[in-house]
Amino acid sequence: MITDEQIIEGIRCGDINIMKHLYECYYVLLCNFAYRFTKDRDTAKDIISDIFLNIWLKREKIEISTSLRSYLYVAVRNQCLNYLKIMKRNNLRLSFHDEDESWDIASEEEFFKAIESDEEVELILSKLPDRKRLVFKLKVIDGLKYKEIAEILSISVNTVQNHMVEAYKILSKKLPNQ
Repeated sequence: MITDEQIIEGIRCGDINIMKHLYECYYVLLCNFAYRFTKDRDTAKDIISDIFLNIWLKREKIEISTSLRSYLYVAVRNQCLNYLKIMKRNNLRLSFHDEDESWDIASEEEFFKAIESDEEVELILSKLPDRKRLVFKLKVIDGLKYKEIAEILSISVNTVQNHMVEAYKILSKKLPNQ
């Protein structure tokens, strides 16, 4: 298993194989995360491609003080927010839905076993307030740790935990056969 430090150092040294590895590990996850902001798959892909291109172009000077995963998610969030700000400035109508929020549940598998299709998952998750839905998806779907979610969203770990508990309470009422 290659460490974050090895990836960063490999990129700094211009190792294209390390860059490909980074891209393959994170591209789909980051596209899904960007889509939550932009609601447009092509735009999400463009934003992620731009981020990887910038990492490669600025590789010799790149400084990452957090985990690589947190760094990438924060970069995506910032790029998406910049994109939305530009779109709003240009008077284009985009609905920004920060759809993802998290919940802290002892067994996340119970939730997914109780639901039979992706449509049902989305329907149930749509019942959560926006921020809780975002935290939920980052935790359960993307597998991030509370600390990483807190860094990405610029909130405290306690706030992340509170969102998870509140989301669980809401979702536990919506789960079938519960």
